[in-house]
Amino acid sequence: MNHRTFYPSLLLTLLLTACAPPPPPPASTAPQKGNPLENTVLDTQGRALQQARDVQKQVEDQAAAQRKAIDEAEGQ
Repeated sequence: MNHRTFYPSLLLTLLLTACAPPPPPPASTAPQKGNPLENTVLDTQGRALQQARDVQKQVEDQAAAQRKAIDEAEGQ
């Protein structure tokens, strides 16, 4: 291919791709509730992850309660 046909076809290709509409946004960006891995091969792993999140929440709640009790005891 010589330069007389290459550069115009390259320019045409670049112009056509630059004028293409942007891709549509994802259908839903809201976080899913529940276990998205339910009824899949990774279901047991999903349950283990949820259990770990629950334990972490419980530990954080207990730490907050302990900090509150210490703050109240120091305030007296």
